[in-house]
Amino acid sequence: MRILITGVTGFIGSSLAKRLLQLGLGEICGLMRFTSTTRHVPEGVRTFLGDLTDYYSVERVIKTVRPNVVIHLAALTPVSESFHQPRRYAEVNYIGTINLVEAIRRYCEDFRLFIYASTSEVYGDQTKFPLRENLTPKPNSPYAISKYAGELYVSVYARQAFNFPCVVARPFNTYGRAPVGQRHFVVEYLLTSMLEGREEVHLGDPTIRRDFLFREDHVNAYVTLLKQALDNEAIHGAVFNFTTGSDTSLKELVELCKELTGWEGKVRWYSRLRPTDIRRLYGSYEKAKMMLGWEPKYDLRTGLRKAMEEWAKALNI
Repeated sequence: MRILITGVTGFIGSSLAKRLLQLGLGEICGLMRFTSTTRHVPEGVRTFLGDLTDYYSVERVIKTVRPNVVIHLAALTPVSESFHQPRRYAEVNYIGTINLVEAIRRYCEDFRLFIYASTSEVYGDQTKFPLRENLTPKPNSPYAISKYAGELYVSVYARQAFNFPCVVARPFNTYGRAPVGQRHFVVEYLLTSMLEGREEVHLGDPTIRRDFLFREDHVNAYVTLLKQALDNEAIHGAVFNFTTGSDTSLKELVELCKELTGWEGKVRWYSRLRPTDIRRLYGSYEKAKMMLGWEPKYDLRTGLRKAMEEWAKALNI
């Protein structure tokens, strides 16, 4: 079996590739941008250069690899940046998905599963919690809109028109990025700032609430999807939340990070909510548990402690 991971240089993609190699699930290939490096890609992964926004570039890779499974992780993800680059987000996240699906349909005769990595952001600002997969999404950022458009193309259009074998994952806010050195997401920013002994940290609205998922649980979600959905038409076309099932305010997150790191600095809060900002995001993983047997192994405290240890090692602290 040949498995192609798009976004293989990212923190989830590289960790997933490593796990799949360890499990011996087949030949692992990765699609990466021309500007990316293989520094974080594990040895044993065959990498291919391509541009998702260029159909012929994608076609060339698909014709070469002829994958049986594609795990589509590649995307532009910072929500705030999407307001400044809405066209670029649509090109990469939506058109890129179309290019990938169409190339697979044309050239992969023995294709068995397409796993589409969506996002909890597609839910938008809801009032009924925990968020379940049967809620009507209300995407309210260029990022969320581009990802939801990809969902519809894969699980509605391609599935209904061509019986395309696919599943959709909606992971919630994921942390644990020390292996690839990404520091600009909120948990990573807090842990690295506190471990390095900075005097101040600057944050947004302390009342914002999120459901924080540790990297290992996120990676395990794709492994579980791969094992359970492969050739299983009862699952094809389905959408699954991957979440801890509980939420934490930004202020509570700061206090927990302070407790774990022993940091005694000052927090400066800047409440600059846009009309489209989502105040609360937390979901239910009941469907994933019932249909896939997946559930998170890390609560927030345990995951943060592991993430802190990884960052301390990465920073030589």
